[in-house]
Amino acid sequence: MAAEPPFLELRLVAVTQDDEEGRCAIALRTEAGWFLGTQAEESALCAQPSYVEVGSATVTSSHDVAVVEVTVDHHTKNDDDSGEHVWTSVCGVAAKGPWCTAHLTTACDPYVCVDDEVRWTRSLELVGDGTFVLSTTSASEAARRETGRFRLPR
Repeated sequence: MAAEPPFLELRLVAVTQDDEEGRCAIALRTEAGWFLGTQAEESALCAQPSYVEVGSATVTSSHDVAVVEVTVDHHTKNDDDSGEHVWTSVCGVAAKGPWCTAHLTTACDPYVCVDDEVRWTRSLELVGDGTFVLSTTSASEAARRETGRFRLPR
């Protein structure tokens, strides 16, 4: 994927131990070389070919950082149930080198997030003062976890 400064290139990669499942990670290229960001905590996001597929990935830049949003489609083997979840990471370059936040779930369907009966969403806003805000209007307890203002690495 093409990326705007401070990155020359950004790729979504699967980090696998076997053919059955793998974790998504963000690979960033700067003038100094490639950097592999934090892997998603979920066990099978990128490389479980029968059940999980990356639907789309977008990159936007603002306040000298890149926001990476990935939609992951989940389904049963016979496609009788399906859902999607969206995770978002913020990436930048600090004095110590490139960095990415952990993958933050910003939307989740009931099939994927089994502890909820309705789809929920969270919004990520870059404030411009070296912080971002993760918020939700959902009543879901899962959506309300980990909301607030967070400082970006510098």
